[in-house]
Amino acid sequence: ATQAAIDQLEVSLAIDETYFPSWSLLADCHLTMGDVSQSLEALGRGLRAVDQGREGFRVFIEVGLENRVKAYAAADALEDLVDTILDATNDRLPDGLVPWAIGRVYTLQGERREAVPYFEEALPYLERAAQLTPLDGETRTRLAQVYQGLERREEALQALGSGDGDAGSASFLSTAFELGLEFAEQGQHAQAAEAFERVLASNDRIFGAHRNLGVMYYNYLGRQEEGVVHFERAVELDPENAEAPLLRQVIDQYRGR
Repeated sequence: ATQAAIDQLEVSLAIDETYFPSWSLLADCHLTMGDVSQSLEALGRGLRAVDQGREGFRVFIEVGLENRVKAYAAADALEDLVDTILDATNDRLPDGLVPWAIGRVYTLQGERREAVPYFEEALPYLERAAQLTPLDGETRTRLAQVYQGLERREEALQALGSGDGDAGSASFLSTAFELGLEFAEQGQHAQAAEAFERVLASNDRIFGAHRNLGVMYYNYLGRQEEGVVHFERAVELDPENAEAPLLRQVIDQYRGR
């Protein structure tokens, strides 16, 4: 079935080679077949496609970037992926999008040190873009990810905003949640709580965000009642979660049951 899809995509691209989504799907099909070189070639050709430039690259980074990175990394081709992106874009996108994306590629693989120079390059472009389009939640989220990668967490939280304009998006939610965890690890419990509050303001149905915000309130910020309310909400959302029995115990103890 995958080979049939490859054949069909190649026919389609012979008719219109400027349609990036077809190149993207072709790259995914080759990767599924275990042919990394053909996959990267298709991706590079797609990124170079006539008149695609910015929009083609946006499709690449916005549709399953994390899964793509994992797949190429599993094939020991992460550096090849970075090289393909750099070679194909060739400075045609002067808005910081390419260095941001490469920084994210490394960050998603836990290689934060390698991400730093790319985030530093992307930072002035994204800061400027956020000033010009302050209501663009996507840009603010990317700027927050850059600040986060540079360990400037307070600025990341400020850049992230409340989620308006990007409410509920996976990138906003994951970035806010990760910031909350990092603040908590640093002992900055008020900032951690603020980050988890922003997650829940966009999506109130995330067990981990309720659980973590409850911990911040109950254990560190002297807001036990509010903490218990979040524990109760977490248990309501996922009563079979492995942490649910412990949360029920805390709830019952607090409620005097």
